[in-house]
Amino acid sequence: MKSANRLTTLPSLTSIAAIALLAGSTPTRAAENITDALTGGKVSTNLQLRYENVVENNPLKNAKALTARLRLGYTTDTFKGFGAMVEAETLTALGNKNYDSKAAGQTANGYSVVADPEATEINQAYLSYSGLPNTTAKWGHQRIKLDNDRFIGNVGWRQNEQTFDAFTLVNKSLPDTTITAGYITNVNRVFSDNAFGSAGNPNAGSFSGNHKMGSTILNANYKGWGFAEIVGYAYLLDYDAMTGFTANSTDTYGIRLKGSAPIGGNKLLYAAELAQQSNAHGNATNYTANYTLLEVGVDVTGVATFKVGYEVLGFGTGAANTAFKTPLATLHAFNG
Repeated sequence: MKSANRLTTLPSLTSIAAIALLAGSTPTRAAENITDALTGGKVSTNLQLRYENVVENNPLKNAKALTARLRLGYTTDTFKGFGAMVEAETLTALGNKNYDSKAAGQTANGYSVVADPEATEINQAYLSYSGLPNTTAKWGHQRIKLDNDRFIGNVGWRQNEQTFDAFTLVNKSLPDTTITAGYITNVNRVFSDNAFGSAGNPNAGSFSGNHKMGSTILNANYKGWGFAEIVGYAYLLDYDAMTGFTANSTDTYGIRLKGSAPIGGNKLLYAAELAQQSNAHGNATNYTANYTLLEVGVDVTGVATFKVGYEVLGFGTGAANTAFKTPLATLHAFNG
């Protein structure tokens, strides 16, 4: 759990940045034994400064959030196929904290919400195994991004990204094909482990930091066609009843096509996607809803890319007029 790794105080951003710069030059070398694997890995660093201003037509005060996030990670080399990765991050608000982050001690202050809470915690921590041909397995706290993040993403817009406690398997044995299968037990959401839950339950509510589940995901991507890649997927989301989000327990099946073609020295871009979703796994609202995406554009070489898209998250048929849901998506990239 991320909460087990949270520090009680935030370290100095300057001191951490200095350590990051020194550590960033660590070389990677082949592992001949376990000691080599543990000590001959690769250090990763990332520093991001972010400013957000929120103006809403309601009684809340306008929010202004200037935050800095530092990530430090270490990925071991592999020994007999086994490896590990750990990545910590710290987020600090700079200047006045004129925003509601929905974290404990940072909420109900009269400002609009900017979901960038101050926290120091583990962002990723997993074991990996690549000893099978063309296959990589990961178990633990990890980032998962599939296709365009419309269904499974990391919400990279926020400082504290969305990650998953999961077992994942990526296989590339078939020509031009990548198959990703996984089982997710918890969603580590952007509000951090120190987030505001509901009814005293930190794992429940719209602004909770974690959502427990037992969800199966499957994504198969084929790139053997010259004009396009085609993806088939199944996302079977089963939320724990304690989250209060069983309305998001659904089975979604879909197919996606994305490609490009040369046109007058530039590139014609196109994409199409269809999916169908129905209630499942304890979701008492009986419905079936469809998803449609059509996209066309042009990549003008050396200038810019222009696109026009048409996307519909349809209303369902059944006992309730319920809309198509994508609760694990990088939503800001699609819904504004």
